[in-house]
Amino acid sequence: MRIKYRSKLEKAIHEANTELLYEPKEYKLKYSVPHVYQPDFIDPYEPWIYYEVKGRFRTSAEARKYVEIQKQHPEISIVFLFQNLRTKMPGARPRKDGTTLTMAEWADKHNFRYQEI
Repeated sequence: MRIKYRSKLEKAIHEANTELLYEPKEYKLKYSVPHVYQPDFIDPYEPWIYYEVKGRFRTSAEARKYVEIQKQHPEISIVFLFQNLRTKMPGARPRKDGTTLTMAEWADKHNFRYQEI
């Protein structure tokens, strides 16, 4: 069985130390890094609704954080106020028809409310 290494250095180390197990699946560990989220705005009469103003997402990791926040805090609702609904998502690949995932499509996909400002 041929092993696919992630780098030449890993391959060289494994070839020099054949008794070592290379990326054994049974030793995978889950981990998380705690973060703190502060919403841009909250209506004091509806404090469970968090408003997030976005011109664009800088990275796909930034967008993922909102999905995680919503998963971990179902008691709140994040509403995005987008500058432009047609802004492309970072890292989005062109589709077969040549279009790219937009911020509005991303919000729809993840069940976030939004509006253009």
